[in-house]
Amino acid sequence: MADKVTKFLRKLNEAELLRVKSIIALILAEEVGGLNVKKLSGHADLYRVRVGRIRIIFRVGERGNQVVQVAFRDDQTYRDF
Repeated sequence: MADKVTKFLRKLNEAELLRVKSIIALILAEEVGGLNVKKLSGHADLYRVRVGRIRIIFRVGERGNQVVQVAFRDDQTYRDF
């Protein structure tokens, strides 16, 4: 995972961390059924998963899913994409 993702995960409390890590594991295993997944408009391969106030943005590619960003939802969350 990217350094920014790891840095963000260190800021979470234990309950949030466990929840987000389990969701990331499902994303990487390509088992996103049952998750709150939405395609990001304007992008062919970017999706987001809502985990309470946290957003996990991931890319679907030929070699599998890749987590791009994990962040709290705010006005800047989707701007870089």
